[in-house]
Amino acid sequence: MNQDKKASSQKKIIKTDSAPLDPSDLSGPGKHLNRVVVGEIISIDTILQSSGLKDITVDCGDRSYKTVTTTDDLHVGMKTAFALLGATLNNDYVQIQEINGVESHGRLCTAQDLGINNQSESVVRFPPHLKNGLRLEDLVG
Repeated sequence: MNQDKKASSQKKIIKTDSAPLDPSDLSGPGKHLNRVVVGEIISIDTILQSSGLKDITVDCGDRSYKTVTTTDDLHVGMKTAFALLGATLNNDYVQIQEINGVESHGRLCTAQDLGINNQSESVVRFPPHLKNGLRLEDLVG
């Protein structure tokens, strides 16, 4: 596949809310996509009903990771951006955190985390055909 066709096929595959975005829109602090991969949510468990905390398992290709979130708009089978331990998002270093007795080993990423949209706090959504574990830095070229 030539470079123009490859670039064209990668456009408009990153979605936030319901609007597709061009990967070339990645800029600023979010431009550093090292250790951010495509992940698929494979389980969602409520930790505490009253707190809204959820224990999420994300399949990142080579293995699965647990993370804790309060985000509501998630579902099993959803593809999203997942920051592995050691990633830096907006000067925030991703490390193991214990939240209400559950260890979080990574982070679901928002468009704001990736430098796509400074207003959106929604978790990034990818189309289902993307391979789990695909590095975002490879995706945007």
